[in-house]
Amino acid sequence: MFGFILAFALLPDLNSRALVLVLWTLQIGKSSVVRLRDDLAHWVLVRQLPFSRKQLLLMNLGLTYLLQTAISLAGLLAAAVLFAAPVSSWVLLLPAIVAVISLFSGFDVIRHSRSSLLLNGNVPQISAVGIILGMICAAIPILLATFIPGPVGLLYAVASGILLAMLAYSMAVQSFSNIDNG
Repeated sequence: MFGFILAFALLPDLNSRALVLVLWTLQIGKSSVVRLRDDLAHWVLVRQLPFSRKQLLLMNLGLTYLLQTAISLAGLLAAAVLFAAPVSSWVLLLPAIVAVISLFSGFDVIRHSRSSLLLNGNVPQISAVGIILGMICAAIPILLATFIPGPVGLLYAVASGILLAMLAYSMAVQSFSNIDNG
């Protein structure tokens, strides 16, 4: 993650950055659902815990989100210090983008989970739909920041990232209730 963001900050054109963002999104998506999948593998025990669906989701994705954000911000800081790359707007965008990718990845794993499968120990992986959904929703704030110049574009980009993260969070929490329906 560090290397992807360091390379992203140094690349001059949008096409090169898009390729690095795709690879970075794949890495974020796959690593963000590891704890969630581990807990779902023990579904019989997890559903008996006195935690709400919201708390379970935050516990499973929260620490990984903080770590991924810190590593990615360190990559931006390294690019700024070592190569004098302009990264100030990306520092504001990055936390929301990581949240969007992580939450949509979690949503994808949860929406494929059914209690009958989880009781057998079959925990779904993140699917291509989840990865593509994360990429598209991460691209929206990036494109807004790129094509709307100045602080207005940055404000729209950060706001859209936060709104998309909130949407992904509510979808993931809602899909927890569907686990026992299948």
